Amino acid sequence: MKNLLLLVLFSSSVFAQSALDDLRWFLKPDGQEVLISIDDLHDERLTATPEMNFGFDSIAKQTLKKEILIAVVDGGIEIDHPELKDFIAYNKADCYEGNIIPPMTDGDKDNNGYKGDCAGWNFVDATNRAEDLDGHGTHVTGVMASVLKSLKGQVKFLPLRVFAPGEGTRSVKSDAPLSVRLTRAFEYALSRKVDVIHMSVGWPKSFMSFELETVIKKALDQGVIIVSAAGNSSQRATILPCQMEGVICVGALRADGSVARFSNWGSQVDLFAPGEKILSTIPKTLAPLHISRKGYDYKNGTSQAAPFVSAALAVLKGIYPDESREALYSRLMITANTGASEGGLKGLFHLDRALNLKPRSFVFPQLKGLHHVVMKGNDFEVEIKFKSLWLPQTKSVPVKFSCLEANVINATQELVVKSTSLIFNGSLTSETNDLNCEIKFAGDSVPLKLKVQHPLNKAFESTVVHQDELLVISTRTGGRSRFLTIDALKGSVPGPLYYIAGSKDIVVYNKDKNLGAIPMNKDCTFLKIWQADFDKNGQNEIMMESMCNKTHLEYRFMGLDYKELYPTAKYRPALAVINYDDFDVIMTPNEPAKMRFVFEGLGIPSTSAWDSQVTGKKQRLYEMFPAFDKEKKEWNYDVRVLEEPKKWMKSLKLRTTPSYAVIFYHGNRLLVQIGARTVWVNIDTQEASYADYDDMLLKGSRRQSVISAPGENILQSFLTPYEYRGALLDKTKLRYIQINKFDPLIDILGTQKNALGYLTILRSFQNLIYVQYDHAGNMITEKKSIVDRFDFLTAQDLISSVINLSLNERMVQIVDGTKINTNYIDVMTDEKKMSYEIPERCVTQQPIVIDGLLTMPIFCAKTKTEFEMRFIEL
Repeated sequence: MKNLLLLVLFSSSVFAQSALDDLRWFLKPDGQEVLISIDDLHDERLTATPEMNFGFDSIAKQTLKKEILIAVVDGGIEIDHPELKDFIAYNKADCYEGNIIPPMTDGDKDNNGYKGDCAGWNFVDATNRAEDLDGHGTHVTGVMASVLKSLKGQVKFLPLRVFAPGEGTRSVKSDAPLSVRLTRAFEYALSRKVDVIHMSVGWPKSFMSFELETVIKKALDQGVIIVSAAGNSSQRATILPCQMEGVICVGALRADGSVARFSNWGSQVDLFAPGEKILSTIPKTLAPLHISRKGYDYKNGTSQAAPFVSAALAVLKGIYPDESREALYSRLMITANTGASEGGLKGLFHLDRALNLKPRSFVFPQLKGLHHVVMKGNDFEVEIKFKSLWLPQTKSVPVKFSCLEANVINATQELVVKSTSLIFNGSLTSETNDLNCEIKFAGDSVPLKLKVQHPLNKAFESTVVHQDELLVISTRTGGRSRFLTIDALKGSVPGPLYYIAGSKDIVVYNKDKNLGAIPMNKDCTFLKIWQADFDKNGQNEIMMESMCNKTHLEYRFMGLDYKELYPTAKYRPALAVINYDDFDVIMTPNEPAKMRFVFEGLGIPSTSAWDSQVTGKKQRLYEMFPAFDKEKKEWNYDVRVLEEPKKWMKSLKLRTTPSYAVIFYHGNRLLVQIGARTVWVNIDTQEASYADYDDMLLKGSRRQSVISAPGENILQSFLTPYEYRGALLDKTKLRYIQINKFDPLIDILGTQKNALGYLTILRSFQNLIYVQYDHAGNMITEKKSIVDRFDFLTAQDLISSVINLSLNERMVQIVDGTKINTNYIDVMTDEKKMSYEIPERCVTQQPIVIDGLLTMPIFCAKTKTEFEMRFIEL
């Protein structure tokens, strides 16, 4: 009976494992249907094509000549997971009974500086338990294990926990910053003599310290294979460490063989692998989201694609232990599919073909850092570097360089033996923002997409400023400035006013002129500062907010001579905090300004207005108004709700006081939602009438606002993340449907009237979308422009700032990615884009207007004692 029970349990286990393998379409793709969930309402069905077979069956036939050690630099691994426990690398000198992690109090038995490092190390908490708390590290390790499962005992994983859950989105409790943790993890991996370092992560250049860059190069010099994910920003990859020559960067493919929508692409991406609907292991303590099997779940991403290439290189290293890192890389590159036009250097890898390849010469272009060209008028120059990666080059290699949008003068050249680069010269044949080029050599070809950048226009003003303390400095990752542009209040034109925040005062500059310090009042801490022309004298002044005594806010109104224009006023939030994204300031002679804003808050005063957990909040229109306290001889702000729903009953023919939510207000009119109806309310008289917007302002709209088109007003909103509607107050209605369900709409930049009708500019997750309508509201054209993003580590997207300015009845969009990972800004005027190169030692500031000209301030470090302020017309 006991044997029968064991047999039943064994059969059940085998059946369960077999069922899981059936869901792993990527191991043996052969027509399986793969269901992709886009969101809660939309799905997509793909068929796994046999062309996606990378050679999984060939692995089972191999016996490695040496044990391969793979360091997994991630968020930890669940080492006792049934599918992973036989793959874990144990440092037996510091283990109990071979694989039991000891307490750290037992000391460091192998004297390597890490107490009890039985199964890797946790560099976040500085402990010997590299546990996985969010599932990412266990999932990517499980992908490698599923590929290598026939090689148990021949390949081992070394868990190195470097990232904490939510890394990059919040503060992480650690004794070291991220760059230090990464550096220590690489040093530890080298001390353990690993063969492969796997990283399903990336980071921006601001995290690349000199020490981290040095240890990565050291690992490459020692022949260690480093594999990294390309990133999930759906655009040209610019992340680290993928940009480093020698690091193998991997993009993601779908089951049908196409590049995944989320995958980064470009010349720094070496290879592609399956990366969508990937079933793999997760910690048993986490609840799976997409499958009813504990310890497993589906995930998408280049994080899931990169492990396939790490696993393939581990197999190659085990079979050819004496071959160099570059030779093993050559095996995969030579036998991989040709890269797509905007994909990477190569496409899907083929391990089965790579295993049987005989040594040969392999000369290949080194394109990791080549993303753009800087124009000289209409001409450009491109230097393409080459390297012989396997057997030495023995004869000249013909190279042809061509671009669809340009005429290359010296398109065909010879790469002679021991030559390292070729220089090509060309000129544009059409207006373009990108060059789609191709390099043909030795019977091979590689696509290369280059962004067209222009040098900045000559500064119309430039001043060298001396600095007693470091205000603008040059770093390894670009310029850095302590200056911040003072934001302009809604409806104000931003001028060249800047501030530096200190602990006791705020120093304000007008262009390069130091206006001196604004001292903080006693027990007050600076919060925000704005600029606006309060007294209508043609020159902007200052409004400043401070927190005082941790009990109230204080508002000060000053000219640039720091004299009070209006009295200082205090505010103790009783109904709502201020909606800083959209509030109006109404000036009154000899009194502090009134402020109006729509926000979620209370209707009855409370001492807990700042508490986000207070119930009974809803969208209301608030007005902060000043009142003078004669006893204390000071001005205080009181706050009131401006809608009076009891007065609406008669005009709307209602029997009871309506429940409502404010949508927006403009001038003296308020639009509210009552049930499924929209209603106009006159703020002054409280007269109400039904509006004609019931079909476009459903509950849950992503955004509602009124902006000014020349002489007209427009109401705009999102019905869903995929549907925009606008209504000009003359009843013309606009509509846009986002077909790509992977790219939801997130913002409305504005609508402009032009000769054709109306131009609406929307922002989606990936693009700026320009939608042209005729005068009747019918859509004529739709154009898109990519907004650079950077998927930071495993948790957060860093997105280029997008500023929309209205100047001379035109809208101009400035996309600035220099703070994340790019060296340029994009300026869009009338849908035409120009990209400008930002010098390395310079930092951009928020665009401003000087003498009616749209201007980009750029501060450039010159020496430790001075910097240059440039004001450049856009």
